Amino acid sequence: MGHDANREPDDGRGPDGEQVHGLLSLVGVVLALVVGPVLWWWTDVTPPAAVLLTLVALVGAVTLASTNWRRASLRLVAALGVAILALMLVDVGRDVRAAQSLDEARSELGALRSAADSLESTVRETEESRAAALAKRVSALRTLAQEARGSDVGVGALADRADEVADAIEADDDERVASASARFARAVPASAAPVVVELQEAIEGAVGAFGSRSDASTANAQVEAALTRADAATGNQAGAAGEVDGAAVAVAVVRLRLAELRAELFGRPEDDTAVAEATDALTAALAATPRWAPQEVTVGTAFSAGARDVLVGGSSDPSDVRLVPEPATWVLLGLAALLFWRWVEKRSARQLPGPVRPTLTPYTPKDGGPDTADDQKAVFRAALLRNISEPAAVPGATALQSLTDLAELAPTGPTSWITRVATAVSHVLQAPVGYDVTAEVAPPAGGSTTGRFRVLVRISDRAGSRSDTVASVVGTTAVGACRTAGYWAAAAVLARSSRVPRWARWTPESARSLAAYDSANDVDAADSTWEELARAVAAAPDSGVLLHQWADWCDLHGRHLEALGLYARAVAAHPRFPAARYRLAVSLTMLASATRAGGGWCAGSADERARTVAQLRRACRGMGLGPQVDDHLVTLTAAEATEASTASGAVAGALFDHLRTSTRWWRIPWSGLRRSERDVFWPPGWEKLGERGAWSRARWVARSGALTHMARAGSSDLERERDAAITVARRRGSFWQLSYNVACSYALELAEQSARARNGGRPLSYDELVNRDRALEWLETVLERPGSTQMALDWLRADPDLASVRDHPRFAWVCAQVDDDEEA
Repeated sequence: MGHDANREPDDGRGPDGEQVHGLLSLVGVVLALVVGPVLWWWTDVTPPAAVLLTLVALVGAVTLASTNWRRASLRLVAALGVAILALMLVDVGRDVRAAQSLDEARSELGALRSAADSLESTVRETEESRAAALAKRVSALRTLAQEARGSDVGVGALADRADEVADAIEADDDERVASASARFARAVPASAAPVVVELQEAIEGAVGAFGSRSDASTANAQVEAALTRADAATGNQAGAAGEVDGAAVAVAVVRLRLAELRAELFGRPEDDTAVAEATDALTAALAATPRWAPQEVTVGTAFSAGARDVLVGGSSDPSDVRLVPEPATWVLLGLAALLFWRWVEKRSARQLPGPVRPTLTPYTPKDGGPDTADDQKAVFRAALLRNISEPAAVPGATALQSLTDLAELAPTGPTSWITRVATAVSHVLQAPVGYDVTAEVAPPAGGSTTGRFRVLVRISDRAGSRSDTVASVVGTTAVGACRTAGYWAAAAVLARSSRVPRWARWTPESARSLAAYDSANDVDAADSTWEELARAVAAAPDSGVLLHQWADWCDLHGRHLEALGLYARAVAAHPRFPAARYRLAVSLTMLASATRAGGGWCAGSADERARTVAQLRRACRGMGLGPQVDDHLVTLTAAEATEASTASGAVAGALFDHLRTSTRWWRIPWSGLRRSERDVFWPPGWEKLGERGAWSRARWVARSGALTHMARAGSSDLERERDAAITVARRRGSFWQLSYNVACSYALELAEQSARARNGGRPLSYDELVNRDRALEWLETVLERPGSTQMALDWLRADPDLASVRDHPRFAWVCAQVDDDEEA
């Protein structure tokens, strides 16, 4: 059988296809989340087009991931997508509001420019009339100075000063006018003649006319400058970038300058009032919109404006409205989004094996009986929800988080009004998902308590996407029939889910054997347990969890060669089954050590060895290791025990190397891309990350497991690898199995030293006894580490790795603690 033949199919698609689908889903979601910002910064795409493209990308990505991702992850992606869309719409709305404000500013600015143009002629006329009046005053001043100079000799100096004032006015020199006027005023005597008084009044009039002749032109120039700055602020000039804040202030400045110009031209009271009002408006504009702060637009207003702009199609004309988001439109859009999300939730939840709602109608005989109604309900519920205990990496232990445990998916009733409200809201937002499992117990004919009880089981899909599955299960007792019905229903529910690994499934046909196996466990009947497990595996020969259970049972009862073959079968059928791969390497290491002592491979028959070798080869090919197992393991003799031990130890070393490679930091996330195995390699939440997470735990358990192989083989790398493992094992949050493997490595090293001491006829040295103390110390440390409840007492007493310390009182104390924990 080639490597390709051992690949695990999944609904007609190989694991590579499933992994590619998971990768595409991940890449699609990432691209959908970044396409919005990328398009937003790409100036060639209009904002409405960017929003619509982002929406399409998100819908496509969520649809693609709906059959591959957990609902919690989908909700997170949807929340991020909605947040991105909302931010984009708010940004669009802010731009729209800014454009509207600029349009309003430009419109008002146009009106102000028209008013300024209408005042320009008035300014020219006013300037011309004022210039003519000034010329007349200067001419009259010169004439009066000439007359004063001829009438009285003593006034000649003052007349010269008056001519200087006239010359300065005609030269249009403000400084000369002010200087000449001052010299004339200083030269006027205290008691001046009438002609001097006339001359003084003429100079004052001329100087006053000269001072007022430029007020109108100055005000007009200020208006022109304000209009130019307003054009730049509103973006009317070529190459000018409009700013809403600058536009508001610039327009207010133009208003003020126009009011001042009117006041200068006309001098009316209402013009002075307009100047005061314009000044107040400019002060308010400066206070409300500082130049360094953005325009204050509320998020709701911006979002509404952005949504309208996108729906309208980016039209800047308010009258060009093809679709206005009125309340009815928002309701329709919200309804469409709700229906889409319920469809996504239904597609995602359809991949899960739950939630499961079990309901059993028991049989209650009139005259009573051994199987009460409560017993029937409890057994049915336990078999359905708890079903098979998924094995861990130690025989007799169960996984901390079982993939087939449906109890966590079983809903509970509301306990408070808050829970009821939350449940009602969730019913609106979420589609009905899960399964209703109903069963009814029918007694034997005639209502007897002995005979064949029949349980009619019906599995209904609450989403209505699948037809009901109905079966009739029989048993010799009511409780036995209920247990078989529960296992049958659990197998049927798990078979419908694409989120359960294939190694964790079994067939409904094996329900009767599983129920008998469960019942045998209750009474601790070893032979019956083995027989029922064998029957269950025969009904589901490719069930990894059943093969692992059977192998664990063989290991616990000393049938290690048979256990190795079963582990190999599990790995050949499911090459990525983590617990089976680990147990295969450990079991082969123990078998190699036992072979050296005349057991192990030597203890099995030729047929058994041949079958196990073939199974081991298929397992190695399934993991991509190629030919690793030598044929001489089939035909070996007692004299070849050492050679067989070395050969099988080499295979075990290759398996441990493969485990270390497959648990590297980048390999585990890559394996988690497969939908059916994601809950194994990507546990929910953040506990998978960090030095105490599931990824680090898997890596260090695989690495520390190789310590037992190194200790048996006498590897020179043992101390280095063990020191690295001890560094991690000393952390209080490290997994218990890491400390357990360190203890086993010291115990194995002690066993090798004890064998050499016995062969040499000497006692153990102090340095050799240190290994015993270290093994016991780390074994006691196991009790303090997380997950130590997994450690099974049966395996602790049977583990060959700990044989060298099993007679010590401290080992007995550890067993007593584990026994107390199991009883609790």
